[in-house]
This record gives sequence, structure tokens and C-alpha cells, in this order.
Amino acid sequence: MIVNITQIKHKTDLFGLYSPFIRYEKGSPLNNFLADNSGWRAIVMLNKIEKSRPKIMDANLIIFDKGIT
Repeated sequence: MIVNITQIKHKTDLFGLYSPFIRYEKGSPLNNFLADNSGWRAIVMLNKIEKSRPKIMDANLIIFDKGIT
């Protein structure tokens, strides 16, 4: 899966809505991809992450904060 980060304007576009927002259970393309491939090895390429908005960059870096895979 390739996610073009330059098209993402809000964290919810990448990670999906949070409860209690309407349609939060729908998820996001990234979350749905990861859930569908749970237990399998998968590569997610975050394309052009260096050109993303600062809040999007921070949200993505939190994943790698502890260096745990």
C-alpha cells in the first residue's frame, strides 16, 4: 500500500475518525489495510512524508518513537 502524504490534510484522513464522531467505525484506508493484513508481513510506504504538514509528520513519527516494531 502506498499513501501519498501530500494529499493528507488532517490526522483523521490518515488514521480515521475517533469515537463519538459519525462513521468512526468505518476506519481509514491505512487502518483497514493493516487490519485486513493482521498477522501478515506488510509494507506501508508513506510517500513524500517530508512534504507533509507538521501535525501529520508528528503523528507519523509517534509510531517510531520507541523504536519498537
